[in-house]
Amino acid sequence: MVTTFQSELPTLRTWLDAAGKLLPFLPAMLGIGTPAHYLVEVLDSTELRPTGGFIGNYGIATFSGGRLTSARITDVVLLDHPYALKGQRIPYPPAYSWFPNYLAWESWSFRDSNLDADFPTAARYGELNYQREGGNVPVLGVIAITPALIQQALAITGPIYVPEYQETVTAQNLVSLIHFHQLGGRAAGEGSSYIPSPDGHSSERKRFMELLAEHFLARVQQLSSSAMPQFLHVLTNALRTKDVEVYFDAGGAENVLQLLHLDGTIQSPPGDHLFIVDTNVSPNKANSFIVTTVNDQVTIDEQGNAVHRTTISYAWTLPGRDYGVHLYRDYVRVYAPSGSTLSAQDGWHPRGASTAFGCQVWEGFFSLIYGQTLTITLVWTSYSVAKKDANGWHYQYLLQRQAGAQRMLKVQVMLPLRANVTAKLGGFVSSGTHAAILTESWDKDLSVGLDYHGG
Repeated sequence: MVTTFQSELPTLRTWLDAAGKLLPFLPAMLGIGTPAHYLVEVLDSTELRPTGGFIGNYGIATFSGGRLTSARITDVVLLDHPYALKGQRIPYPPAYSWFPNYLAWESWSFRDSNLDADFPTAARYGELNYQREGGNVPVLGVIAITPALIQQALAITGPIYVPEYQETVTAQNLVSLIHFHQLGGRAAGEGSSYIPSPDGHSSERKRFMELLAEHFLARVQQLSSSAMPQFLHVLTNALRTKDVEVYFDAGGAENVLQLLHLDGTIQSPPGDHLFIVDTNVSPNKANSFIVTTVNDQVTIDEQGNAVHRTTISYAWTLPGRDYGVHLYRDYVRVYAPSGSTLSAQDGWHPRGASTAFGCQVWEGFFSLIYGQTLTITLVWTSYSVAKKDANGWHYQYLLQRQAGAQRMLKVQVMLPLRANVTAKLGGFVSSGTHAAILTESWDKDLSVGLDYHGG
């Protein structure tokens, strides 16, 4: 027990330090004195985008006197479409020049503002496009949520009854019911996204979603005090899994999130790192039916360089309605340490290389139909990522998780033949004297490593 406590001391100190730095900003953030408004993005992970999903709905959450006093969502098309009808256009930033080759070639918009997996960047663009298109509520930041957060919360609140549709929503049927009422045609009562619902609840097409959110929030506000610790645990865990992402306009508050590694940035630490980002440009709701597996075989040489053979397999084998075109199209970006080199690639149509967020980036495109499996293979080298000091060699590897992505991960690290593992960090298990393996669901950022002698 003492050993466990001592191992957690650095984390505890970090959290206490962060709490102290956050205190000066809390009154303004929680609406004490003046109400605080936040732009809310409701993401659909079945149509995967870089920050966790397509922004199908949005709203404003208001805090006053330290309490959440209102939060109402609506169809994003009710913001985007009137702006476009006026003949107004928003040019794409140069970094997103690839996107209109696949979708939305006429203009950028709020719903397509999250084209970078770096959440602060996407959040700032979200605020900007919200304001450009006529959003007139001044906000202090952005909150993005995925369906996984709501599913976990439903385990605490219990099923939510939506009397207007005579539907009972559970964690198991949440996504399918939302899609049915949005995309199921006349049998589902689906209307138009362009026409506001006569009763003021979003658009005709997304009225069910708005009413569900209203009933869900009412249930959350009715939770007993004994249930609140469990609910707070869900929120805290969701920050780690990126099923809720937060951005504060106030630099000091945002720095606290960065200190805790909860800011959703694309990181470029001193050691080795990998970040794979999928963007569904089909468009359809196929991602929940595609099984994605990442296998990274890493060989470290005697100079501390790491040669990776990374395979990314996409198997569209699970049955279900994809509500869209029956061809899955994916624009993939792979982020690696600056200066890394790509020596071989297969399985995708290369779309070039670039640098961004302090990383080397490789880009490519592929398509897939139901029943198919496709594998992308990348052979690449990161240089001097294993470091030597008086205590031996140290290899640290950060594997960043894309919000909303469902992936299995397997990493195998082979050390030089004369090396011997002295310590394993972050979930590695031994595979002989000079190798280690990690296999798990990739549901959060993973920082793994090996200490070793020899080599």
